[in-house]
Amino acid sequence: MSEEQRWRDWFTARSGAVPGWTPWTVVPWPPRTDGDEPGNPVLSARSPDSHRALRVIRHAPAPSDPGVVLASWVTRYPEEFSDLPREELVVSLVESPPAIEQAARLVEAWLRAADAAELQVINPAHEP
Repeated sequence: MSEEQRWRDWFTARSGAVPGWTPWTVVPWPPRTDGDEPGNPVLSARSPDSHRALRVIRHAPAPSDPGVVLASWVTRYPEEFSDLPREELVVSLVESPPAIEQAARLVEAWLRAADAAELQVINPAHEP
């Protein structure tokens, strides 16, 4: 099973278990070719009912990476762009078990959060 499929399966199980949410549509990413950066994004999903989306981008570890490397941010799109969600959580991480665990906590918090400001509790470095 590919890393992308593991993320999709994990996400589908979590999103369906959150009260008040309809299951999100997991947006498949085109197949990679040899030499492509692995899985960017490894997961994309959108909830048309809540006008929210998320994207998880992963990068291969480099020898210079100091431990857990993870960044997250929320992009807000103006209402006049009706084909886009109002808010999108983006999580970018260097693959490691601790970074994957932290990314999973952020995604789960995003599913439960009323708005982007609630992510401060999970990830204090995040600026909504």
